[in-house]
Amino acid sequence: MTLVSIATVLFLYYRYRFLQVMVRRMHDRNMSGKLLILSPLLLFLFVVIGFGFIVTAAVGDAGAPAWLSSRGGFISLAVAVPFFLFNLFLRFQLSQAGTPGPNLYGPPPGGGQARVF
Repeated sequence: MTLVSIATVLFLYYRYRFLQVMVRRMHDRNMSGKLLILSPLLLFLFVVIGFGFIVTAAVGDAGAPAWLSSRGGFISLAVAVPFFLFNLFLRFQLSQAGTPGPNLYGPPPGGGQARVF
């Protein structure tokens, strides 16, 4: 296995475990975990469009599609800002206390009352 394939496997495993923890955390906060579907989608768009701009910069405007080379700065900003804001939202959710007692998604982790920090 090459280093890139090992890094890819580790990254995918990390993302899988991250989504598991975040779904549990969102449920602890009495929120649906369905919102986390945006995480892989935004990451995919961020990587694909970012890679497209790297290739465009390396090749120049000659081999790039017109929509990519003409609106490059706006498209990269339009993808990077939601990706950044969504990650801030996830960090905020991790830092907040859970709802006390049972909620729509079941009892708090550990079976007792949720701790408020």
